[in-house]
Amino acid sequence: MQLYQLITEESPDFSTKPFREWASKVEVDSELLNTINSGLDAYSVFAESLVDVNSKVLRTIKGRTHFISCAYYCCLAVQYDVNQDEINRTLTEFFSGHPSTSSEYNHTVSAGSAKPASVQTRRDVMRSLLPATVDAGENGEQNIFDSEQGGAGRSVESLKGFSCERYA
Repeated sequence: MQLYQLITEESPDFSTKPFREWASKVEVDSELLNTINSGLDAYSVFAESLVDVNSKVLRTIKGRTHFISCAYYCCLAVQYDVNQDEINRTLTEFFSGHPSTSSEYNHTVSAGSAKPASVQTRRDVMRSLLPATVDAGENGEQNIFDSEQGGAGRSVESLKGFSCERYA
């Protein structure tokens, strides 16, 4: 559900009480779940590519917070038609630091990682990893969850809160 909240909410909050309240009221969109499943498939392929090759990154991405971040990136990347090799390269490079190469991201993964500011910072950092060739559409937004693509008609701007924590 954290991944679902990260995708659908402008200001996601994984703190226990607010998250439980949100989860008890949300109506799940099956088309958006299909999109999430496609992203999780890309995450699985990425994780499998690390077996016997990069155990440090594999250990890192299996942790709850990093799993959600990876799955979020994979969902976006799949929607933007980023190929699997590029997904694998980007995430391997990003998580080759301690735990990542981004000090901004790293600052959000210790105590207080469920707080809204931390969740939103990680979301924004993961969004910034998308290739520069991903262009915004009309009015500076691209509707990556368009119903014609099997999505829920959400714009890129509405994904600023997209998270993957539930699947960890």
